Amino acid sequence: MTSEYLTEQEMCAIVRRSGVTARKWRATGRGPRWVKIEGRILYPARELAAWLKAQAGGGGEATVLK
Repeated sequence: MTSEYLTEQEMCAIVRRSGVTARKWRATGRGPRWVKIEGRILYPARELAAWLKAQAGGGGEATVLK
């Protein structure tokens, strides 16, 4: 993530989700923070990095359910 802001398409490629999912996230207040600049939806790279870090799961051993 070298640019200060990412387009929706760039953000979706990073998180491996579709544009439809990104729009649903914005409508429901989920997902990474975004800004609207001159009519364009942009994602601050630092905000996306922080959001991704907050999504990290366990990292311990997996539990096998029987």
